[in-house]
Amino acid sequence: MTTLCLLGASGSIGKQTLDVIEAFPGRFSLKSFSVGDRIHLIDGILSRHPEVTAITVKDAALVEALKQKYPQIAFFSGDDGLIELLKHVPVAMVVNALVGFVGLAPTLYALKHGLDVALANKEALVVGGPLVKAAQEEGHSQLYPIDSEHVALDKLLAHEKRQAVRQLILTASGGPLYRLGREELKHVTIEQALAHPTWSMGPKITIDSATMMNKGFEIIEAHYLFDFPIKDIEVWIHPTSKIHSMIQMVDGTLLADVGLNNMHIPIAYALFKRKRVCLPFLKYEPTPETLGLLELRRVAPERFPALALAREAVAVGGTLPAVLNAANEVAVQAFLKSELRFDQIEAVVETLMHGHNVILKPTLDDLIRTDYWARSRARQLIKEWQV
Repeated sequence: MTTLCLLGASGSIGKQTLDVIEAFPGRFSLKSFSVGDRIHLIDGILSRHPEVTAITVKDAALVEALKQKYPQIAFFSGDDGLIELLKHVPVAMVVNALVGFVGLAPTLYALKHGLDVALANKEALVVGGPLVKAAQEEGHSQLYPIDSEHVALDKLLAHEKRQAVRQLILTASGGPLYRLGREELKHVTIEQALAHPTWSMGPKITIDSATMMNKGFEIIEAHYLFDFPIKDIEVWIHPTSKIHSMIQMVDGTLLADVGLNNMHIPIAYALFKRKRVCLPFLKYEPTPETLGLLELRRVAPERFPALALAREAVAVGGTLPAVLNAANEVAVQAFLKSELRFDQIEAVVETLMHGHNVILKPTLDDLIRTDYWARSRARQLIKEWQV
């Protein structure tokens, strides 16, 4: 039995992780979890997982009342509470389904202390890739990706020699807006940007899909996960999302991972430590009708500037990816609050990146300070643009 801590149980990936755990009784034991501010979910999770002994919530003011309601549970709060959760309950694997920069510190702590990490929190690798790899080496721990694209690459690369692979190819749906030109993006509504054609995801990642910043992040993730140069990682648009990733071999052959658009599959692959399993609640048989047209096309760089910004950030390195991530988070939230036009999201990121004095070998504290600076500056910039 694998004992688990689930960080981000209240989000889309967290809820689907619970589905997988519950489909295999006796194989996993959930010992602790975090739910942010969605404390109404605690009852349901505890009823299905009575072995839980510790929970982290976002608001410290709620802790005393929760302790009274659940006297058998240890409660922690805030970002520090995520680390306390890991300290309090011994587990074998941490599933990090958090969204944003907050996921970096618990990832580093877990890996340094010998805990395997199933990682859906892409920001941890985007912002702190070198620190994450160093922590993994220090703790002799394993890092299992959960992103469908990186799970696909993991599967494809498992049986190939490195010298036989020419490049990695990440596929991108292009989101709901990829047929629109840059001028048309000025008038995009929140509802249009959130209407993803092939995946059901949270609002932040859905907007990142529409700008393709999400795919820029995935380029950086693939670089660290598989030790491939950035120049050998490509992105192709694939509107139906049936091909999750491809690798091109030195002889020109393309190998592809093709399957259902469902995150339960990559989550299970990570939880079972790179083992394929049959998920009893998924019914899918690939046929010509279900696969449809496997349409592929090149990305127009001028249409999706987020990809170039991500490549620039990882090429320079240091604290620049932290600026990329923080500025993007603030800009996306501003768009979702109708404080920024959709087409200005990348402009906020680019302005901050080019105004940042990079620290080339940052510590975690350097990254925390950079994150704070970038968020503050991004909010200020967005206010200036509203005038």
